Amino acid sequence: MKFCSNCGKELADDASVCTNCGTTRNTSHAPQTPPPQQQQAYQQPQQTYQQPQQTYQQPQQTYQQPQQTYQGNQSPAKDSTGECKSIPAFIIGLIGSILALFGGMCVAACASFSGLDGKALFFLVGGSIVGMVGACMCFKKANIGSLLMIGGAIMIAICAFTITGADFMTLAGMIMLAIGGVVGLLTSKKS
Repeated sequence: MKFCSNCGKELADDASVCTNCGTTRNTSHAPQTPPPQQQQAYQQPQQTYQQPQQTYQQPQQTYQQPQQTYQGNQSPAKDSTGECKSIPAFIIGLIGSILALFGGMCVAACASFSGLDGKALFFLVGGSIVGMVGACMCFKKANIGSLLMIGGAIMIAICAFTITGADFMTLAGMIMLAIGGVVGLLTSKKS
């Protein structure tokens, strides 16, 4: 059996040309054994994967507080719900109600020792508490809170001038409650 000298394919004994590669057969130098297999080096194509770079930028959010300008008879005392508030009336009324409460408790205690019934306690301490609630209401609704402060001042005045008399602290508290109520009413009338 004979083999092609070029590709190593087995040839028929009478073949003069290789049917595989077309090489003519040299009868004198034709090898009797197949040529060694040529090693084909297979190289896998190199593939490099690059992950696409994605950059995320967070959108910048800026908050600008709306600027309010007041013209004419507009009042800056309205909050976001449209309710009118009066911080000066709140402060004045709160201080006045605290003064009237402490003064009223002293006067009511003295009145109870004198044999008077609980009228003094009701008017002095009750008026102070009504005034304090009114002062706190002025922080949200100035018109209602102002009326409550004026009502508390009237309750204290009724006791101070008809039932027992009053000390300086009670009178100062009564006057401050009345002033806080007027300030709150004036503030609520502007809006």
